[in-house]
Amino acid sequence: MKIITVVDFETTRPEPRRPAQPWQIGIAQLADGEVVPDSLWHSYLRVDADVRYHRDIMPNRAEREIIASAPEFHEVLPTLLANQLAYPLAAHNASVERTILRRAAPLHDFSEWIDTLELARLCYPGMTSYALNDVIIALGLEVPLEKLCPGLCAHHALRDAVACALLLGLMHKEFSVLNHWEAT
Repeated sequence: MKIITVVDFETTRPEPRRPAQPWQIGIAQLADGEVVPDSLWHSYLRVDADVRYHRDIMPNRAEREIIASAPEFHEVLPTLLANQLAYPLAAHNASVERTILRRAAPLHDFSEWIDTLELARLCYPGMTSYALNDVIIALGLEVPLEKLCPGLCAHHALRDAVACALLLGLMHKEFSVLNHWEAT
């Protein structure tokens, strides 16, 4: 059984001399192309108090209070590296997650990535948008996503990680996109 870890971060806006900081992380794992419900994991992450958030992905007041007392990313990273992040990784537009992880753990090899954005463009040419939520709707994955993440909206890190995992699982069923990773 081959396991793939899907990761999603929500980040602050990058500023001159201060890169984007992750304020939320979501993780879901696929085993043999199926989402493993027991693998779903989410955490808020403490960031600098004076950061600027993306206008359309801004935490609400209650979330900002949670973030203020949440662990910093470097505090949860060792456990993640030893467990969930020890497997091949996947993300939608993986360059964002890859950059965050490489900056946080520069000596760790995060070379094996699956980018569902690139795969969706290859598997489903002609879509009007390849934004994760648009792809989920176009492919009819909203019901299983809601079952796994009830009440969560787009740009919640756990929901986006699960959405990406569902998309990857569907592409594997339809196009065998994971055969390379299952052989390694």
